[in-house]
Amino acid sequence: MLSRFWNQPSRAYRDFQLVYGALGLHFFFPALGYLLSPETAMDSFTRLGALLGAGTYPFSEQSMVWRVLAGTNVLTLAFLCFFIQADVRRHWPALYPLVFMKGTTSASFFLAYVLSTRYPAFLLVAFWDGLNCLFFIHFARNARAAALAGEEGLVPRPLGA
Repeated sequence: MLSRFWNQPSRAYRDFQLVYGALGLHFFFPALGYLLSPETAMDSFTRLGALLGAGTYPFSEQSMVWRVLAGTNVLTLAFLCFFIQADVRRHWPALYPLVFMKGTTSASFFLAYVLSTRYPAFLLVAFWDGLNCLFFIHFARNARAAALAGEEGLVPRPLGA
């Protein structure tokens, strides 16, 4: 199975599966952290800021409301990645809310950095989230083209095939 996956005729489809699987996990596990252990997530964020030369994190992050919203929103990103990954051809429209949600997050972190604080982790997260949007579009577009061209040999086969 692994050999068939790695050597399938569509490199674009294989790469899409790898990237979307990795991104889905990249969202799934942090979402659990935001919901179950928010202090760990904040520790990581403040350590990132310190690594980038920042002093003390300038905000209090104690709200249960924002903790739940962050966790469920990031869990939604994971769901959308896995949903699109299951059948990029049929689930293509789910790319729009995925890119919108991550794109507005990127813009919001950038604006928070520029307008409110110069905490460098905000800028790095804005850049990373913007890069995620480019990954979403690039890999899904190429995989969709491969799936539309013919499903023979695609591993794993799209759900609707």
